[in-house]
Amino acid sequence: MRTIRLILLGSLLPLALGACDVAEPTPSLASEAPAVTTYAALGDAPVQVIATGHWAKTVACSGFCVNEINFWVDLKVRNDAFQKEVGVLWTDSGWASVKTALAHYEQPLEDGWEQWGVDVKVGTMASYQSPREIEVAAFATMAGAAYWDPANNYYIYNSVDASRPVRRLSSEVHMEAGKGVVMTGRVRVLDVAFDKVVAVRYSTDGWATWNEGLAYWVAGDDWAFRVEHVAAEPLPAEVVYAVRYAVDGQEHWDNNGGSDFHHRLAPIFDRGHTFFNLNEPISGVLSVGGSFRSDLPIGAVAARVDAGAWSDGGYAVFSTEALADGAHQVEVRATLTGGGQVTEAVPFTVKNRVTPLESWIPDHGNAQSVADAWAMATDASGRVYLAPGSSWGTDASVLRYDSFGAATPSLSFAALPSGRRPKSLAVDAGGRVYAVVDYSSPAIWRLTAGGAIDTSFGANGAVALNVPVMGAAVCYAGSVTVNTHHVYLADTCNQRVLRFTLAGVPDGVLGMPDNGYPIPAGLYADADGVWMLRSHQIVRIADAADQAMSHGQIIALDPPLNGPKGLTRGADGVFWTADGVSGIQAIGAAGARLAGWWGGGSYDLPGAFHLPQDVVTLPSGDVVVLGAEGPRLVRFDGTVAAP
Repeated sequence: MRTIRLILLGSLLPLALGACDVAEPTPSLASEAPAVTTYAALGDAPVQVIATGHWAKTVACSGFCVNEINFWVDLKVRNDAFQKEVGVLWTDSGWASVKTALAHYEQPLEDGWEQWGVDVKVGTMASYQSPREIEVAAFATMAGAAYWDPANNYYIYNSVDASRPVRRLSSEVHMEAGKGVVMTGRVRVLDVAFDKVVAVRYSTDGWATWNEGLAYWVAGDDWAFRVEHVAAEPLPAEVVYAVRYAVDGQEHWDNNGGSDFHHRLAPIFDRGHTFFNLNEPISGVLSVGGSFRSDLPIGAVAARVDAGAWSDGGYAVFSTEALADGAHQVEVRATLTGGGQVTEAVPFTVKNRVTPLESWIPDHGNAQSVADAWAMATDASGRVYLAPGSSWGTDASVLRYDSFGAATPSLSFAALPSGRRPKSLAVDAGGRVYAVVDYSSPAIWRLTAGGAIDTSFGANGAVALNVPVMGAAVCYAGSVTVNTHHVYLADTCNQRVLRFTLAGVPDGVLGMPDNGYPIPAGLYADADGVWMLRSHQIVRIADAADQAMSHGQIIALDPPLNGPKGLTRGADGVFWTADGVSGIQAIGAAGARLAGWWGGGSYDLPGAFHLPQDVVTLPSGDVVVLGAEGPRLVRFDGTVAAP
C-alpha cells in the first residue's frame, strides 16, 4: 500500500501528495544523542535512504526550556554523473505543506556509489511540547533524469523498518450506547508487499481467551482499527492487546516489548487525602471522598453521605453535628461517558463529644474585608481581644470586643511602631494587654486598658528580646501569659520559659524538661500555676512571687499533638488546644484525649474554621478557637460529652 509520489524537480513541488492524518508522537527530548533508524538495502534504485535520525538541543531556559529540533537523513546515491542535485522533501503537516532540504556529499561508497547527507533544523519549541511527525521523500537529479527513493515515505520519529516492521502509534477506549466498550487506534507498518493483514488481538481475561479485530488502511503506511463490544458491564479490570502484522508469509508483532498494551476499564477508586484518620471515631466538618482512575472517559462524579442527596464532585463536605454517633459512609459515584456507573463507599465512624455553638466573623467598623487574625485573648468579663492582620485596613494593634459575636469593636488600641502586628496576646486583671511581636525585632509591648502604649512597662512600653535576656537573645518569641505577679514568655528557639515582673524586668528562666524537640507551643496561667504545652507533654511550672520557677506535674501526651498552638483550661480541669491545620483537642488532667473536632477549612458550616491559632475559655465555660483565615471564631460548649 505504498504511495509513490511523482515530483517535478524543476520546482521541487509534488504533483500527487495525498494528505495523511498522522498522530502526533511524544518522543523524549532529554538526550541530545541522535536516535538512529537503519533501513534494509533497497536494490538498484539510484537514490536510497539508508538511515535517519533526530536530536534536540536546549537553547534557553527560563521557567521552562526551549529546544531546537533537528533531524538528519543519510542517502545512498548511484554515481551516474559528476553533476547532481540530491535532497529530500519533508513535511510535518501530512503533506499539506512541503519543504525542501538539499544534501551535501559526504564520502564515496563501494561499487560506484556515494553517500550524501541532509541536516535540517525544524525550529524551536518549548520543552513541554512534542514535535509533530516528520515525513521524508528522497530525490536525485543527474544526467538529465529525476529519481526517487521507491520506499518513500520515511518517518523521523515513529519509523518502521526491517527490524521493526510494525508499530502501534496510538489507541483509546470509550463507551458507546449499544456497542459497549469501543477501542480505536492507529498502526504503522513497513510496506513489504501489497497483500498484508494488520490486526489487533485483545483479551479481557489475561489471555485466557482472546479476540481479534482487523485494521484498515488509512494513508501511506498508516492503518487504523476500531473494535466494538470489547467489553460490557460489569466491566472487566482491563483490556490487554498487541498488534499483529502478517505479510509475505511472515508474522510480525508489536506487543510493547513483551509487556503488551493495556487500557484500564473498570474505574479504580482512590480515597482522597485527609488530615484526619478515618479509621478512628471523628467529629467535625469533614471532606470525605476521592477520585476514579480509568482509561474510559468519566463524564461526572458525585458524592453523598449515607443515603442522602447526591452532590456534584468527588467529595462530600458536611458537619458531623447532624449525624448520630456510630457508623456512616460517603458514597462516590462515577458516571462513564457513553453509559455505565461505578460506586464506591468510604466508611467512617462518628463520635460527637464536642458541640459547636456559633461562629463569628468579626468586623472592625469599616467596609474593608477581614482577611486574617493571628492572636486572641479574653478577660474576666468575657471581652475578646484580637490582633488584626494588615489586610484589615486598620492601624490598631489590638481590637477589643465587649462580648463574643459583637458587631463592632468597643476599643482600638494604639498602633505599635512600624505597623508591627502581635502574634500572641494576654490580658491582666487590670485590663492591660501584653502583645508579643516577632521577626526582626521581637519584643513584648504593654498597652493600657484605655488603649495607649504603656510607657511604664520596660523601656517606653516594650521589653526588647533581640538582645541577651538572661543569657541569650530570643530569636522567636512564642506564647505569652500573665498572672497577678509575673509575665511569662515562651522562648521557642532556646526552649525555655522567661519570667518578667509586671514592670518588665527579667527575673527568672526555666529550661525545658529535656533538650530535644519539640518547642513550647503555648502558655496558660491559672490558680494552679503556669501550664506549658509541648506537642508531647503538658508541664506545670511551679511558681510564686518570691520563688524560682521549677518543673511541677508533667502530663504525657501519647500520641503527640500535630503542631499544637495555644492552651486554655476549663473549670473541670480539661485542657484545650488548637491542633494541626484545622482541629482542636480536649485533653483530660491525666493526658488522655477526651474529644476532638476537625474544623475542616473555610466552609460555611457549623464549627468550620481553618488554621487555628489560639484557644481561650470564656467566663461561661465555653471554649473559643480562632481560625486565622477569615478570620473565624467558633464557640464550643466547654463541657465534653460522656463517652
